Amino acid sequence: MPVDLETTEPMKRIFRSIDETKVIVNHIVVCKANFLMMAYYLLDLRQLLEELSKEEDFINTTSLEVHTPLRMLADVLEAIYAFTKRCKDSSRIFLLYQSNALVDQMTKQFGELVHCLSLMLQGGTMLSSTTASQIKEMQTKLIEALFYVEPEHERIAQNLSQALIHGQAHDSFATSLLRDISTNLNMQFFEAGELIQELKGDLETARVEKREPELHLLESLHKLLNPAVLPDVNLLVPEDSPFSVDDLAIPSSFFCPITGQIMEDPVMLAEAGYTYERSAILKWFEGGNTICPNTGKELENFELIPNLKLKQNMEEFFDLKRHKTMLHAIKQIRSEGMSTDIEEAVNTVKQLLDVNLKYKRLLVTLDGIQPLVAILKPSAPQLKEKIFRILYSIAALGDEYKASIVEAKAVPVLLRILQRNPAVNGGPVQLLWELSKSESGRVAILAEKASVVVVASAFNLCTSDQKLQAEQLLYNLCDHDKEAIIQAATSGVFGPLVRKLAS
Repeated sequence: MPVDLETTEPMKRIFRSIDETKVIVNHIVVCKANFLMMAYYLLDLRQLLEELSKEEDFINTTSLEVHTPLRMLADVLEAIYAFTKRCKDSSRIFLLYQSNALVDQMTKQFGELVHCLSLMLQGGTMLSSTTASQIKEMQTKLIEALFYVEPEHERIAQNLSQALIHGQAHDSFATSLLRDISTNLNMQFFEAGELIQELKGDLETARVEKREPELHLLESLHKLLNPAVLPDVNLLVPEDSPFSVDDLAIPSSFFCPITGQIMEDPVMLAEAGYTYERSAILKWFEGGNTICPNTGKELENFELIPNLKLKQNMEEFFDLKRHKTMLHAIKQIRSEGMSTDIEEAVNTVKQLLDVNLKYKRLLVTLDGIQPLVAILKPSAPQLKEKIFRILYSIAALGDEYKASIVEAKAVPVLLRILQRNPAVNGGPVQLLWELSKSESGRVAILAEKASVVVVASAFNLCTSDQKLQAEQLLYNLCDHDKEAIIQAATSGVFGPLVRKLAS
């Protein structure tokens, strides 16, 4: 009875690598067309192998001549997945600089796939002409696949390269270069701080993993672009605007004439030219109406056209409004005014963070972490918990964001809160645990006197739902620095901990 190849180790590895690669290519912005094309061909290859695994001549041959090429193919596809994942996790600036190298790597890897298929044909002497023809056809597809560097990406890569060679690290040049990069990536320039933040995260990861010479390149890119002067979001809407942050005038064109509500999916009547919320105008027609809601005239054409320009204007307006609101809230927190005003500002920040991931990044870009940390210690328990949640959501974005919280001196504040009330639920333990997942977090926690003792005491006293996080936090700290285990053990705090673990 033939062996089902899909359950064998090489084929499972092949299918898994292709499937995982397909998932992550959508998250890559730089050279996206190349990554999507790569995934397209890999899915073709997967389909071919699925079909071949059902062919008796291929199954019978596999254990002898084709098995080795299959393993080689699995190795190449795992390397392609690893390469794609590295690109997904890399900063956009680094990928732009490396755009030529990315294309070269893709071309090389496809050449290796072609070689594996050639070995399969050479070894598969028992393959039928149909099976051999299918493999050859796939070979031709892979050979003809062309990867290319987008002209704008290549231009920016050359500009970055020249700047690194000539050491042009001053603010005006860096600002001009960063503006060019953000435009190429379809970003507003005031959002470009995200790019610097990503680059900083890349740099920290490379330091931890000791990746040379990538580390040197990232240091050079960060040194080159970090002096860039980003626009003050506060200037995007004048301070003397007649509208407050909350009631910044919303254009009347954003409202649906039928519902009176702000539209989410604006569509235009092709005949009359008026725009409505899609669901509202469809309901209008479904109710038997055949006239234009605005003019009352009989309609002959009921075609609806998405009003993409209006939708874009709405997105830009509300994005600007939220940027302004975020800046206002941060200023309010920094002012350390009345507690009710501060609490309202913290609530505003939290609401914005729930809208979109980019507002979490914006909070960091606008230096909003430090003011939150500053009011953490004197705040009431309920407000403390909200700040903990905000900081935790930022830390969870990645190591560079954890580093921003560490740089804001959050660790000593968290440990003092925990030391005064080891049984406090939620916030401090959870946030310290998240920070301890990064090198900068572990170093900062261990740099504080008796930090392991404080955490161990919290483990013994906190509620059951926090114990696992406290335990994992302790593990991260002790695994990083074995001396911490000795210091904690001599203080006697591990006795209750061990007894609880044993139970």
